[in-house]
Amino acid sequence: MTKPRILILENSTAITGALTSIIRSSEVLRTDYTFVFLLPAKSTAIAYLRDLGFETYELPMREIRKSILSLIVYLPTLIRNSIKLLTIVPSLSIDLIVVNDFYNLLPAAYKVLGGPLPYICYVRFLPSKFPRQLVKFWCALHRRYASYTIAVSEIVKSQLPYERNVKVIGNELPAYEAPFSLRHDSTTILYPANYIQGKGQEFALDAFSRVSERYPQWKLRFVGGDMGLQKNKDFQQHLMNISTRLNLDSKVEWHGFSNKISDEYLNAAIVLNFSESESFSLTCLEAMFYGRPVIAT
Repeated sequence: MTKPRILILENSTAITGALTSIIRSSEVLRTDYTFVFLLPAKSTAIAYLRDLGFETYELPMREIRKSILSLIVYLPTLIRNSIKLLTIVPSLSIDLIVVNDFYNLLPAAYKVLGGPLPYICYVRFLPSKFPRQLVKFWCALHRRYASYTIAVSEIVKSQLPYERNVKVIGNELPAYEAPFSLRHDSTTILYPANYIQGKGQEFALDAFSRVSERYPQWKLRFVGGDMGLQKNKDFQQHLMNISTRLNLDSKVEWHGFSNKISDEYLNAAIVLNFSESESFSLTCLEAMFYGRPVIAT
């Protein structure tokens, strides 16, 4: 018997918590379903997914950004991709579409153009992080066309302007068991987050500067990526400038995205998360999964 084929639409240009979560779900359910991923062209996550054995394709997707050019280009790109999706879905023998966050309007546009397949919409970001009118517009489309909406937490669900066919399913733990082992010899404080403004790394530097005065043997280790975006590269440089100003350069480590984040948790003594807002916080869940204490705002 042929397994049902599920198409995952993901906007990410790099590996994010949202993508990590949907990958974990897909790996657990692989014995019963075949998962196919469709990502933005040139996303660095494409090679990662293919290494995991997932069928992965690409489209020139765009996100709405705070610029006139972005708004001008977005609508024709969405229409063009929706027309392509009408062809892609039958050519790949897809049975169900899953969109990995509600700001991706591709499946709703596909339905407007007459696409016959049902789709499920995840909401992983806090709706309150976006302009209210945009959220109302996105939600109106998904309320009309999505078969189900999945919110990753009760707080996300509470911020949606509708409740019909909304389910709460939290982010997933890794599918394997982790041995519980404390690192009594570790003097590393881990901050696992992409270099994105709002993730709170600057607060960690400020706090660590005071900790370091009393406990000079401790180190602060940042692990994350910039997703290939200049604004994130600028933010990381801003953080590094703060580190220099606070005389912390010899005690702060800067690392890129890790394909084996489990090692980072297991080698740390403490994990931090000072993000301005979280819809769920996969990093806090993972830290506790690996038996590491978490200090979080």
